Amino acid sequence: MGKPMSGAQEYYDSLITQGYTPEQAKGFTQQHFPGFSPAAAMPAPMPASSQMGMSMGAPIGGMMPAQGERSGVLNWVALGLTAAAIAMVFIAMFSNSWMTGEEEDFVVYFGLSELEGGNDDSDLETEKYSVCDGDNDECQDVASAGTTAQIFLWIAVSVAIGSLVLMCLNNFNVYNSKFGMIACFVSGGLAIAGAIIWLVMFPDLDWDMDLGPGISFYLAIIGGVCSVGSGVCEIISNRKQNV
Repeated sequence: MGKPMSGAQEYYDSLITQGYTPEQAKGFTQQHFPGFSPAAAMPAPMPASSQMGMSMGAPIGGMMPAQGERSGVLNWVALGLTAAAIAMVFIAMFSNSWMTGEEEDFVVYFGLSELEGGNDDSDLETEKYSVCDGDNDECQDVASAGTTAQIFLWIAVSVAIGSLVLMCLNNFNVYNSKFGMIACFVSGGLAIAGAIIWLVMFPDLDWDMDLGPGISFYLAIIGGVCSVGSGVCEIISNRKQNV
């Protein structure tokens, strides 16, 4: 028992010297040495002048806890950005403001699976793309663009939810991996790509009104950017922990 525990203590001490907090070092060490409990560190003798300088000038505990605290904040920021990305993409998928237009008193709102139109925002008629006439090429093109975007966005949301779970496990030292960070970039890229592909596939309608991307389109883009930002926060946090 003496040798393994000695090796565990050495592993624990090496993590401390790399800048990990005692809690983080203990969690990583217990993954390799179950039942490990760190021994109280014996302070090395210091010259009297150094002790006096530390007591008068240095903050209690040194700077390592502050560094770990900053890393922890970035991890929680990443979680918040991922949750915000999921919410925004969900809202974008189920709202009909991807393409909007207005002409005098008539307004129209295109969604991914249906459109709304009418003479008043409070009295709009809804029509599904699935019931469009097969000879109506414009309607078929709008429906194809919406279906393609939905496929990209559903995959993006699924990957984002997976990344949220993985990052939670990583933050609580249950399962440490980089898959959550990678999934953030994948999810964000899919959301942004889905929105841009929808805009490219959307037909140039010969209508007497100015049509332009609506709030739902921009929500999907912002959601993708938030997911990518979450991955960036994870990278910065990991670099600070390894310093």
